[in-house]
Amino acid sequence: MANAMMKAYRACPRSLQTIGINLVETTSWALDRSPTTGRYLEQLKAVQSWSREELDRYQSTKLRQVVRYAYDNVPFYRRLYDQERVDVESVRTVKDLDKLPMITKEDVRINYDDLQSRKSVRSKVQYTSGTTISPLKVRISTDAIKLNRASSLLRDHWAGYRGERAARFVGDQAITDCADTTLYRRSFVMNRFLYSSKCISVQTSRRILDSLKNNKVQILQCYPSAGYILAKFLERYDEHLPLKAVLYSSEPLHGFERELIEDRFQCRAFGFYGQIEHAVTAAECEKGSYHLAMLDGVLEIVNNGEQVGEGERGSTVVTALANQAMPLIRYQLNDLTGYTGEDCSCGRRTPTIHPVESKADDLIITPSGRIVTPLAITSLLKSARNVLEGQIVQGSIDSLTVRIVPLEDFSAEDEELLQQMFTSALGEEITIRVEKVGTIHASGAGKKRRVISQISGDPFDRAFSEVEEK
Repeated sequence: MANAMMKAYRACPRSLQTIGINLVETTSWALDRSPTTGRYLEQLKAVQSWSREELDRYQSTKLRQVVRYAYDNVPFYRRLYDQERVDVESVRTVKDLDKLPMITKEDVRINYDDLQSRKSVRSKVQYTSGTTISPLKVRISTDAIKLNRASSLLRDHWAGYRGERAARFVGDQAITDCADTTLYRRSFVMNRFLYSSKCISVQTSRRILDSLKNNKVQILQCYPSAGYILAKFLERYDEHLPLKAVLYSSEPLHGFERELIEDRFQCRAFGFYGQIEHAVTAAECEKGSYHLAMLDGVLEIVNNGEQVGEGERGSTVVTALANQAMPLIRYQLNDLTGYTGEDCSCGRRTPTIHPVESKADDLIITPSGRIVTPLAITSLLKSARNVLEGQIVQGSIDSLTVRIVPLEDFSAEDEELLQQMFTSALGEEITIRVEKVGTIHASGAGKKRRVISQISGDPFDRAFSEVEEK
């Protein structure tokens, strides 16, 4: 159905495409103005002043309700908890979560039908947009969708965004032909211009920047990779484009990217952390801290199956508190972060987490067993000269390809320097090859992976095995 609609959209003239865009955008308009969304937004604002004891008490109460509800109404949990001899009544607080078994994405994939509540709950089916062979299907209750949107709106409010004219560079397919003269379609309903990230290139850069200026855009809504490329264009042309705020999500924003984005757009960048499962969210405040919403879910940080303390980093395990359509309890999300354990200078009292390193980017492992994080490896691109954007692909344990989109002044000397930087960082045990490409391809949702490992198996297991074999 979606493919048929897109085919019809492409065949329409620009005027009809604009009408179609605005009809679709009425859904977002209605969601933002829903009384339930508004009520959740006010609750999220109130939570910012709660004490740790009040937050724990709220989450523990909701957790007891969710576990009892799941056991009574969801066949998967009834079967799992009986099999594991779990007494659901013994789960009284968030500290009791380790009494429950964790579940995986594969569990959700295999047991989709049995994970749905037998009670009738207004809901919507959504799909993950990752790079796996088949996307994960989850059912999200209408209430959970509205709470998730309210959390995103909280970030917008902290950024000072109140509906000013915006430009959006995410996974939209508003433009299907990159030779289009305008490169965007206008949403009058949401007061924003929808661009297609796939059409950002050296050839379109001047037209895109000019359109942002001519349309008097004040807010940029983007994936970090798109925002960074636009900032690189501004740097290339020695220009600035003052905005009120840059609002980003869906990808990690690396330090060097933030530095350039905030410099060229002369404003702060505000992030939002969420996932298609609508389990937990966090919004970035004006001081740069990610505050957990706390109303939507419980976040655990684990290493090797064991919870870790504040200040330590690990993999995320989440328990959704608002999704009765398909409860996810101790669900291994496997993003990388941790509780900071620090109070934020903004004055808000909700717990803060480190910026999330999403599993959208893979880890690099070396023949000597080193495990290199995406943040560490992509930071090397900061010093690359005359490079628009890049992607790192590990094809084997001892070979790595650095794909780059070169600017016109990129020289053999620049290529040699880039190769030397990666060799210096990773060692001569890995062969580094620089590959010049016209574009870095995105996933179906328009997201770009910065680091891709084509090595099979768990990277940690592979790293240890490499050491043991030597």
